[in-house]
Amino acid sequence: MDLEMWNPQKEKIAYTREYMCQCWDCKDREDYEEGDLLELRPGSCAKSNRLDLHTIQVCKIDMASSALVTLIIGPHGAKIVAPRAVLAFYSRFFDAAFYGNFKESKVDFLELPEDDDESINTFVAWAKTGQIYSTLELEGLWALGTRLQSDLFTNEVMYYMFGRAVAKPLSANNAQLAYSLSLPGSKLRAYIRRLIVTEGPLQKGWLGTRNDKVRAWCEEWGRLIREGGDLVYDIVVEEEASFYQLADDISDRPYYYENQDDYLQDDSQVSVEGFIEAKCKEGKF
Repeated sequence: MDLEMWNPQKEKIAYTREYMCQCWDCKDREDYEEGDLLELRPGSCAKSNRLDLHTIQVCKIDMASSALVTLIIGPHGAKIVAPRAVLAFYSRFFDAAFYGNFKESKVDFLELPEDDDESINTFVAWAKTGQIYSTLELEGLWALGTRLQSDLFTNEVMYYMFGRAVAKPLSANNAQLAYSLSLPGSKLRAYIRRLIVTEGPLQKGWLGTRNDKVRAWCEEWGRLIREGGDLVYDIVVEEEASFYQLADDISDRPYYYENQDDYLQDDSQVSVEGFIEAKCKEGKF
């Protein structure tokens, strides 16, 4: 990202409104210049396709089971009422909690004392709508997806990370948060490393700026580097790189559409028809 394109004073807003889709079709339109030939493919945007599929899945599940469950969250017992079968389809954690081998078909409530209601509410809203509306840090939402064993949710968060990388540079706080919430070998760590290697946070032109906001941002990176840890080790030793370089070719960057699959979980799962059929045979619906 060019320094001139970043406005560090821009307030944080809902991620789904802030970050643009980075799929092949959307980038094709974004790069379009007057006079160029552009092949229009209605409905081919990857994000739109995911949302369409999600809507169909939720409709089919709702027709099969309209049962609700109350989630009791955190130390203060905040309550969220959600469609039980929908949560189970999108989360292996909820599936086991509601429909495990030794569970009866009626689980009316579930306690989640270690979670916070804003995070769970974000997941529930995504499960019902296919969209993420949240001002929580994306790294925290990615970690939530792994805890709930929801590869589709984790991947949707990663898509927003791709868009965020285009909208603004990676902060030291976000990089540190990503490493603190993930394990070695995770897709999240791999993405953060590659983003730093191809879009060095201390690239030429940033350190010498007179912009106080940008200078403070660079100082945060300086503190992180001085502290060392897994992130610095991975960049310097594993990647044999630094925090200064900037890839000339956009296609080298991790959010480029041809590279995105490298940072996504394997989200193949049973079809919604198979899910419904299995639950009906087990007498769960």
